[in-house]
Amino acid sequence: MGRAKREVPKAAVKKAYVEGILLPDGGLVYPTMIQLAEQFGVARETVSRWINREHWETDRAFHQQRMQEATDAEKARQLSKAPGLDQRTAELAEELKEHGVEVRPAPAAPAEPAPERGASMPEPEEEALQPAATEPPPGEPAAAQQPGATPDFRTHVIVGERAKFDTTSVTIAKALQAEVAVTIQRSRKPAAGKKEAQPLAPKELLSLAGTLERAQRIGRLALGQTTDNQGLSSPDGTPVKVNAEMSVDVRNSGYDKLPPSELARLYAEAISACPEDGVGQEAPGAHKGAPRP
Repeated sequence: MGRAKREVPKAAVKKAYVEGILLPDGGLVYPTMIQLAEQFGVARETVSRWINREHWETDRAFHQQRMQEATDAEKARQLSKAPGLDQRTAELAEELKEHGVEVRPAPAAPAEPAPERGASMPEPEEEALQPAATEPPPGEPAAAQQPGATPDFRTHVIVGERAKFDTTSVTIAKALQAEVAVTIQRSRKPAAGKKEAQPLAPKELLSLAGTLERAQRIGRLALGQTTDNQGLSSPDGTPVKVNAEMSVDVRNSGYDKLPPSELARLYAEAISACPEDGVGQEAPGAHKGAPRP
């Protein structure tokens, strides 16, 4: 009497390959062919045949695209309802207003259409999920190829956590930008018991610049934008290394001679512009205080 043929868990193998495996710590990993073979006790050749013949790689790409679209929709919904930094923003606006600088709420403009896109969460997800499920690879039935038109509970959890993390990152980036602006403005005011303001030291300016750059990177990454070519570069495109020895002497550069209103205006313009190519703009004479090699 022959041995009973063991049933191969093909559906479970495909689900793990296409949708990934959720780890206990909340991480999501996509196993390789070798890992699947070892986990489910299936020959590597068999798993490889399933992946190639049934186009599981295409299914995985579809699933990842749907996950990203659902995450973007949830992120838009959360950003539209995020409390933001109302109190801190108001304080910053008042300080800038004292120096004759009008602060326009530019970041609020792109956030207005967000509630319309993500006001009802199920609709964007359904739109993002269903069209891809009706496009099977050539020569294959739709039901056998797509991992499912409606995401399961695990997918909703992953999408929600991703969107929540990115929303928090954007809020933190805004907080860092606000703190840099307030620090610069306060440095232009005389301290208690002193008649003149004390400009920030070069190391303090470098620290603030580094904080602002990191805030920009955090915000851009959270919003799904690239951070390439955001550093300093020479005209030929090669990177430029900046350290304490090559820093600008603020007292001899002319910045300490500018009125607070002009400094505030320059900073507000720099924040609103945020050039994507990473090329900054120097005020005339900014290089005069730098030590000569």
